[in-house]
Amino acid sequence: MQTENTTTELALQEHVERLSASIERLNARIARLATALDVSLDKDSEVERVLQRDTSAPGDTRQHRMREELRGLLVLRYGVTTRFTQKLGAEVTRDLFICAEEKLLREGFRPGADGIDLRALEAEAA
Repeated sequence: MQTENTTTELALQEHVERLSASIERLNARIARLATALDVSLDKDSEVERVLQRDTSAPGDTRQHRMREELRGLLVLRYGVTTRFTQKLGAEVTRDLFICAEEKLLREGFRPGADGIDLRALEAEAA
């Protein structure tokens, strides 16, 4: 009986670690693209502008592809966040995103570089 619980706990822990790693990679790619495109995602208006698919934005073909990738990743992250919240609950999802943000900060990104500044959201809620 003890080994079944331990096996289940280990499987659950591995699953959460995989989810966390995928969020970390997703947020890191978003932050890197935003930095390369000189886009500040710390304001809702900037995120909205990226999502609007501005075809008149200056830049070459490579920059346009990067903008499309950034837009797609932001939409993907929204879907992932929604799905995780429904399956895992808001608290677990928030914790996964906090861990991902902390990793970005350790890598030298500024808070909100990926379009999410969870510390600011927590300060607003308090």
